[in-house]
Amino acid sequence: IEDECDKVDLCLALGTSLYGKSSDRIAILTGRKAEKKVKNIIGTVVINPCRTGHDNLSCLRIYASVDTVFRKLMERLKLPLGSELHCCFKRHNNSSNNAFCRKESFRLPYAKDGTRLMNSKTQGLMLLNLSVGSELRVTDGAHKGEIVKVVSREKAGHWQLQLTTGPHVGEIKYLGLWWVQEASYGRVQKLPLVNKDPEFQPHLSPGCGNNNLSL
Repeated sequence: IEDECDKVDLCLALGTSLYGKSSDRIAILTGRKAEKKVKNIIGTVVINPCRTGHDNLSCLRIYASVDTVFRKLMERLKLPLGSELHCCFKRHNNSSNNAFCRKESFRLPYAKDGTRLMNSKTQGLMLLNLSVGSELRVTDGAHKGEIVKVVSREKAGHWQLQLTTGPHVGEIKYLGLWWVQEASYGRVQKLPLVNKDPEFQPHLSPGCGNNNLSL
């Protein structure tokens, strides 16, 4: 990350709360360099409808959703909305992605606190239930420890969640399908959410499980 920070002149923090992730350092250090007027450094742009941990370091702060901002940007640039992006998604899509879009529960190599298991074959796989009505606990960030409920699922496969505890009860959040896809192969260090009372299942041989997981 330190090496990447040295290469960045403009950082876009899109939708992130900037609370505690290692990657947040890129946005923070770029913002600080801009404050010090380091040559050729533009700074950090933060786009989020909610307050973040480092709004004070932004050279441009937009209080709106990423979807809203980029929709308006595409309109300003006279780019087609949806059609070309949809085609790009379809080109990279495959039967595995389609299967993920249909599933509601996933066997993942993670512990009950959301951290990746080093040896899931001996420790088992956590069952992540994302069916409508399921309750999950936030494992990191500004809402760490709070409970969310799955309220719906979008056509593209992403989940809509609603906070049911904490100071922002009723606020809507989203979990992208890509999180689960990457987590199924153990490619993320920590899950952002786990079930309120997570269940574990033994590791199965390749081809035997719902997700065909093998680490």
